[in-house]
Amino acid sequence: MPDAIKGGERAVVAMGGDGAPAPSPSASVLVEGANAALLDVDFGTYPYVTSSNCTIGGVSTGLGIPPRHIGHVVGIVKAYTTRVGEDPFPTQFHNEPGERLQRVGHEYGTTTARPRRCRWLDTLMLRYTNSVNGHTAVGLTTLDVLSAFETVKIGTGYTVRGRRCAYYPASLETIGEAEVAA
Repeated sequence: MPDAIKGGERAVVAMGGDGAPAPSPSASVLVEGANAALLDVDFGTYPYVTSSNCTIGGVSTGLGIPPRHIGHVVGIVKAYTTRVGEDPFPTQFHNEPGERLQRVGHEYGTTTARPRRCRWLDTLMLRYTNSVNGHTAVGLTTLDVLSAFETVKIGTGYTVRGRRCAYYPASLETIGEAEVAA
């Protein structure tokens, strides 16, 4: 590993389980995750998760990079939210707008080609994933897909049994009962 970064150059380095030392704090290393935070085995919507850590903690547990060496955490966020498979989805469309997002955004599973379920951007969920990941910046993608809509909505909170949720609900049952707050 030390041979991969010399003289302040920036490099993309494949980290393996070969016992190589973590990069020095002055090194610039880019680590990219492949799944969304709510698929994380520890912080996701269990049991609808993958078998790994998709949040920033995976950098330490999966690559052996100590947390103190992580300087910036950029969250990459779609301008709307999607999911293949099942789980409660308070801002989900069950009609034409969801189908339009699927079509215009090419929202089909990479491996299975199953249609992704689509919903408006959910900022309560984003606040939760930010609290887990500690984003220092956010990159918003797929804004062009929303140009297919005259009106775009953003979910800013939930109500459950008539009460506003202050935080993203911890249980699937509560998420399943949640309605997007007006």
